[in-house]
Amino acid sequence: MTAISEQDQILFFKARASRYALYGVLIAGASVVLATLLVSYVMQGGVSVDGIIAGQHSNIALRVLDVMPFLFAAWGQYAGRNMAQAASRIVTDRLQGLRKALVQANSDSQAKSTFFSKMSHELRTPMNGILGTSELLSATELSDEQRRYVRLVQLSAQSLLNIVNDLLDFSKIEAGHLKLEQIEFDIHECLEAPVALLQQQARLKGLNLTAKIDPSLSKTLLGDPGRLRQIVINLIGNAVKFTHQGGVQVKAAPIAETKSALTVRIAVSDSGIGISTEARQRLFQPYVQAKASTAREYGGTGLGLAISKELTEVMGGRIGVSSEEGHGSTFWIEIPFKKAKTQAPKIRKLPLAGRRILIAHAPAAAEPWVAQYLTALGMEVEQTTEGHYARARLAEAAEQGRPFDIALIDLFVSGTGGEDLGAAIKEAPALADIALLMITSAGQRGDALRAKEIGFAGYLTRPLTKHLLAAALGRALSQKVDGSPQPEFITKYTLGAQSPRILVVEDSAINREIALHALAPHGYLLDFARNGAEGIKAAQTQRYDLLLIDLQMPVVDGLKATEEIRALPNRDEQGPIVILTAGTTEEVREQCLSAGAADVIIKPPGADMLVAVVERFLKPGTETQVVATPPTRLSSDPAFARVFVNEADGRIASLRTALAKADGETVAREAHTLKSTALHFAAADLSDTASRVESLARAGQLVQVQAIVPDLEMYYGELRAQLVD
Repeated sequence: MTAISEQDQILFFKARASRYALYGVLIAGASVVLATLLVSYVMQGGVSVDGIIAGQHSNIALRVLDVMPFLFAAWGQYAGRNMAQAASRIVTDRLQGLRKALVQANSDSQAKSTFFSKMSHELRTPMNGILGTSELLSATELSDEQRRYVRLVQLSAQSLLNIVNDLLDFSKIEAGHLKLEQIEFDIHECLEAPVALLQQQARLKGLNLTAKIDPSLSKTLLGDPGRLRQIVINLIGNAVKFTHQGGVQVKAAPIAETKSALTVRIAVSDSGIGISTEARQRLFQPYVQAKASTAREYGGTGLGLAISKELTEVMGGRIGVSSEEGHGSTFWIEIPFKKAKTQAPKIRKLPLAGRRILIAHAPAAAEPWVAQYLTALGMEVEQTTEGHYARARLAEAAEQGRPFDIALIDLFVSGTGGEDLGAAIKEAPALADIALLMITSAGQRGDALRAKEIGFAGYLTRPLTKHLLAAALGRALSQKVDGSPQPEFITKYTLGAQSPRILVVEDSAINREIALHALAPHGYLLDFARNGAEGIKAAQTQRYDLLLIDLQMPVVDGLKATEEIRALPNRDEQGPIVILTAGTTEEVREQCLSAGAADVIIKPPGADMLVAVVERFLKPGTETQVVATPPTRLSSDPAFARVFVNEADGRIASLRTALAKADGETVAREAHTLKSTALHFAAADLSDTASRVESLARAGQLVQVQAIVPDLEMYYGELRAQLVD
């Protein structure tokens, strides 16, 4: 039986009442006419006007009939009123039923949302342990087979986490509880990150995954980068999943722009299996895939596109697809964003040295390198895996007059959980000024927004990198010192959007560590390349505010790399190039400047000198004097010592092999690097001997080199014994 709506029932009763009233009037009117004609005929023997008038005056029955239309009309109105009252009662009963159903539906929706939230937390807690432990395990000495197993564990755990997040997202969308962040972010980085994330997956299938971002697309926008990245990952992931040969291309370009807003179109095209017309009509519905066999063959929940559609529409945009079965597909989104404020970021010179930090991490996600790295930066570090102890330790330190400056809190810290711990800290007046940063291995979309509401200064997801961690700490402490009433919430997106980005092209691992050690605490983001070829490739896809390039490198040297970077189509977007070398002539210096370098610096520079060099180019309005300072002595730091020893062992072996092959160029290059890196450990004898080896090798006097290599190895052996003891 087909259900009749309340509106239809009301209209039905009104129509019936109107018909009854009309019937009454018609019947009464017809009765009067017929009776009058009949009386006239009987009394006059025929029908005439005079007979009708006479009949009206002499016959009381006709007068009664004259009143009948009014009686029937009154009866019709009475019947209509009764029917209207009956309709009103039905509507009232239905409305009460609807209210009860709505209350029940809201209760069910809230219960479902609460259930998913609780289950999500309960699932993410062990997932955090799995991901954290696997990350720690991957950093140990493993065989290739063991490393492959660890990678499978990580991929499986991440896949399960994605499913949990998808289900929770869909539950929030259905309940209307989805909230969007509004933060400044670098849209180029936001789009390039998913491509880089899925590059290996595409490569394993023999696919070519590329990104083409229109250069005119403004980099810094205002919106929710996490949700945008989620949509793009869904679209790219599907494209890679359903493509077996050919490739996938991501294109992004502005399609509409005003003074304060920009609409971006992002299209993901593939050469995959395509989608039929019938399947496209239901493609964005939840739990739907193109074919019944798709889930069995390719896996997945069927929620990705439905969530992407809802997210796109919540962000004020639209989503669509064009496809032909067997000939690939193109999924596209068009989303409006507000433009971010176009002002140069204020990068404070705020070293981390001397600052006190408490790290409260989950037991299974402890990262020893974090404490070692922060200690190397001069911070006072304390650690715990217990939330209650962390709260008590912060209070104790404040009472002793030596408060912590910042706390790094894991979302899944034992006892309290990161959110409750952060809230407890912010509620205590004596602890409210401590800057808080949240970290997690198994993040849920929306965690960052809750962390911001609690009072955290920022939110970071693992895996952490040294430069990201140092930049985040530096930014959080700077905002604390500035006392801004509305400090910006720190995420990897805001760091990427506002921090100057520097490319360090350096083949020496220890020199890369030195650059990171010196520059990251000042808020700079660093990318690294191990030779000139990698540096050129990096400059092709990313704009850098400054490029620091070593002169002597394998594959492509610094001079050639500078020339090629300055010849790139995006050369006008790149910042100044500074070439660093362990020693050079005036002729080589002129060659570097002619190739496009802004300056040539003798290395190894001390940390202060390196910072001064960078600030001279990135802060032209500040008074910065570049003074040659001795390099920092790092032998007391075991982390740096290990990096140096691992590298130097390889360079000594490479030098020996090159000497046996009479390869003077490689001998000179390896000696050149040893000459500068040895000075970081105040090893003057080793540095001087390496300098002699370099000079002789460049002059082609390899016999003389053979004679002094034992001295080189002796001095290195003495230094190595000191460092690894």
